[in-house]
Amino acid sequence: AVDGQTLEVLCENGLRFAVLAPSQARRVRAIGSGKWEPVNETTLDTTVPYRWFSKEQPGRYIDLFFYSRSLETAANAKTLFESEQVFFSGIESCFKRDYAGNQLAHLASDGEVYGHHHKEAGFQLERVLRRIQKEGLAKATNYGEFLEICPPQLEAEIAESSSWSCPHGVGRWSEDCGCRIDENTAQN
Repeated sequence: AVDGQTLEVLCENGLRFAVLAPSQARRVRAIGSGKWEPVNETTLDTTVPYRWFSKEQPGRYIDLFFYSRSLETAANAKTLFESEQVFFSGIESCFKRDYAGNQLAHLASDGEVYGHHHKEAGFQLERVLRRIQKEGLAKATNYGEFLEICPPQLEAEIAESSSWSCPHGVGRWSEDCGCRIDENTAQN
């Protein structure tokens, strides 16, 4: 979950970046320009980082990555792991065609997806990453390195009190939105 206050605390403590769901972006613009453009899960470019500027701490900011919803959905539904080719095509589909700049294809998923929920997923990930590098389609990286190569050119405003795990925002933690586990029926 995220809100402005949380990002302020992250800035205050020197965190460099955070990863959010594409639904958590509200609008974007070129850094320093005046015209904001509204975005949603389908219009947000998830291949580039964004900068969020502190409202309370002049000069401070945190960079934001919004993961690919299509990759995340396919990983959690396990369809991404149907075959090495499906996995490869899923990653390849994240990149903009006929674009010469740096782009990032990334997803957020539980580590237990790779081995626990899908026995072959970790092996497929390794094979797909090797194939992508061998064919020169992309380079494996991490968020810190990508920021060094491709600093944000856009800034983002977030959807306040939003969460990537609940479509009801932070309702999962503050009210019974239907996504929360009922403590009375939970089993150990």
